Order: sequence, then structure tokens, then C-alpha cells
Amino acid sequence: MQYTVTYSCDHTGTVNLFGPGRERERKLAWLETVLCPACAAEAKAKQNAAASEKAGREAAANGLPVLQGSEKQCAWAETLRAERMAKVTEMAERLQPKVEGDGIGIVAAWKESPFDPVSWLALADWFEEKLPEQSRTLEEKCRARGDVSHRPSCWRAIAWMIRQSEAKWWIDNRYHDFDAMVERIADEPEKIRREQAERARKEAEAKAQEEKEKEELRRLWEEKDRIATFFHSVFGDLVHTVEVWNRSDKRLYFGRGCGANAGCYYSTGNGSHRPETLHLMRSDAKERAAGREEEVRAFCAEMCKVWKSITVEIDTTTGKAKR
Repeated sequence: MQYTVTYSCDHTGTVNLFGPGRERERKLAWLETVLCPACAAEAKAKQNAAASEKAGREAAANGLPVLQGSEKQCAWAETLRAERMAKVTEMAERLQPKVEGDGIGIVAAWKESPFDPVSWLALADWFEEKLPEQSRTLEEKCRARGDVSHRPSCWRAIAWMIRQSEAKWWIDNRYHDFDAMVERIADEPEKIRREQAERARKEAEAKAQEEKEKEELRRLWEEKDRIATFFHSVFGDLVHTVEVWNRSDKRLYFGRGCGANAGCYYSTGNGSHRPETLHLMRSDAKERAAGREEEVRAFCAEMCKVWKSITVEIDTTTGKAKR
């Protein structure tokens, strides 16, 4: 059943409610306490933008790398990365590595800069170099009980994560549990690197293909402009369309289309016309092309040689091809 509801923002709307009458009344009363869909979407967008801006400021203050991707991807990824970095802070706070000698200074530097990947790598290096047996035992025991906080390999994984600047990576991994994600990076470093390399390769290929298509399109319009400029310079407003036609025989029409052609160039010829002949169909076209017939024929011959088929719509005001 349809109802008209006035939302808390004073906008009205129509909703379809189903079920028992009491349930519909309850839902209708609730709808009057919330924003309309448009205002709710606008409020959500503002909230997300504010959260993204705040996360961006914090990331810059903490020395995190600038995210790479589209504007929308980066705005979203900033908030996702901020959530993960909060987990990194929690891990740093609960981790109390037992060190001695020069390890004390390394731990102090790491505690002071938990978002510096170098400090995490220095901590892992110290354990693996100074306490190799303890480090291996720690790895085995922590892996068995699913503890990522005390595994040197996981500290390396966190350093890798902190350095991650690809917005898409943060978005793709948004549903993964933090500990599980760190453990995956630690246990499959080669796989992660291969995945990253493959993704980078595919994106590079896609970008190269996109650039190639843009260049091809630019050249196409450049050629269409050249064609339009030539025919406009000779025939003016008599020619609105130029088309290479390739069916039973190959020919080029130019004129106003729909049978109102100013002329035709027969490339391969047919039963009525010899190959490579130019036929001007209108007296005004003949007048405007007077003295330039051979130039028009040569231009048409060049077009038929280069193009299997092409249609150029001419803007008679500018003399350029219509976009």
C-alpha cells in the first residue's frame, strides 16, 4: 500500500509498505523521524568526505605514502587505511619485545615511530641477527597459536603494509581480519609480490591500451578534419557528408546525403563508370570545382586507397568534422 510520508527534513515522499496494519503504522512513524533518501545520501557523503579528509591529514602527519588511484578510490582508501593503522598502533602498544644492548635503542625508536616501516624492519632484523634461535622458536610458537604480534616475519609484513600506496589494495582487502591479513602477507611474501607484479603489469597494459586508443581516436579526428576542410574549401555548403562506400564496387560520395549528392568518385568502377573517374552530379558543384577537378579526383583516390570505409559529417559553419 502506498503512503505519503513527511521526513524529518520536511521533504515528502511516497513509500510502499506491506504487512499488518500495526507494523505499517510503526514503520511510517519511524520514517517520519529520519531524513529522506536524498538528504540521507548527502549527509552520508559529507560524513565520508570529512572522515577521508581527517584520515588524509593524519596520514600525512604520520609520514604515510600518498595513495595512488582515482580520486574516489583514494578518498575511500584513506579511511580504510586509517582503520588498519589504528590496529598497527594497538599492536605496537601491546608488544613488549625483550631486548638488550643496542636492541634497546631500536625498540625505543620503533615505539616512538610505529608508522615508520624502517623501525619495524630494524626490529625484525635485530631479533633474527642477534637472537636467531629465539626468533625461530618465536615464529613457530606464534604461528601455532595464531599470534601475529610477536612474529618477526609479521613485523616485516606490517612494514610492507605501511608502505602500500595502492588505493585499490586497501579497498580489495577491506573485509579481511587484520591479524589474518598480516599473517597472509608474512607467510606468502613471494605470492604477494607476484600478485602485485601481475596487477601492476595488467594495469600498465590497460593504461597503454587506453593511451593507444586515445591516440588512434585523436588521429581519426585529425584525418576527418583534414577531409572536411578540403571538401569545404572546394564545395562550401554543398557538401555536408563524405562517405567511402565499399560494397559491390568501391566509390566515394560527397554531398548532402539522402540522394542529394554533389559528386561521386568511382574507385573500382562498375558497369556504367570506368575505374578512377570523378563524376560531378550538380551544375553548382561543377562551377565550384572548376579548375580543381584533378585535385578533387586525386584527393578522392587517396581516400579510397587509405580507407576501406569512412563517413565524415561536416559542420558547414566551421568547415571541420562534426563531433
